Amino acid sequence: MVWGALAVDHAGRTPDWPALKRLGDASYSVYLVHGLAISLAVKLFAPLTHRLPAVALPLYVAAGIAAGLVAYAALERPLTALVHPARRKPASPAAAAL
Repeated sequence: MVWGALAVDHAGRTPDWPALKRLGDASYSVYLVHGLAISLAVKLFAPLTHRLPAVALPLYVAAGIAAGLVAYAALERPLTALVHPARRKPASPAAAAL
């Protein structure tokens, strides 16, 4: 499966979906905070999910993803930029030689 996915990517046939790219970038933050977000959502939305149990899973998944995206934008991205500042690209090949 990995070989096939890499072959498709290498051939340039993967779609460009910015929302999925952002979710992939934020995946570590989602991993770190989803448990807390889901626990909070369970407490906050208990009356709703008891009356409409079919709403529970999508609601909790959305809460975990949303919290991860917020954590990524508010914490992970700024901290990563602080620790690993972006390297400046030279203006021209001549500048790169210097």
